[in-house]
Amino acid sequence: IFATALKTYDALVGPQFAPAFAEKTKQSFTTQMLQIAADIYTSNPNLPGCLVLDGARNSDDPEARAHAATHRGAFTAAMAQRLAELGDEAPANLANYITIAMLGLSGAARSGLSTDLIKQGAKIFTLALSHPDDAPRTTSPKT
Repeated sequence: IFATALKTYDALVGPQFAPAFAEKTKQSFTTQMLQIAADIYTSNPNLPGCLVLDGARNSDDPEARAHAATHRGAFTAAMAQRLAELGDEAPANLANYITIAMLGLSGAARSGLSTDLIKQGAKIFTLALSHPDDAPRTTSPKT
């Protein structure tokens, strides 16, 4: 059932990220990804956060966790591919950092933090990710 729910969620939410994938610079891509995520994660107070990122986070069902990991991995890979097309030197790393930021935004939404705080958090994460000299982005940390 969870796998079907993830597919349905992907079909509804995935297209909302299309404007980010159409961006022409790494900075605008990152900005759009996190702004869109914050908007999605706070759009429905009855269903906050992201089903892919949080739907199985604390589950003891290994199959549900595996389905979520597969979807998360595919989305992260798609981000890395776009970042490579935009000329990023370490696209997989930056895509992982964007995913980490999205995990935080989703968790914050599910924890009931305010929409304003979450959207401000997205801006702060964008600023942090826009300074490659300040972050270890050329080495591959373990995922």
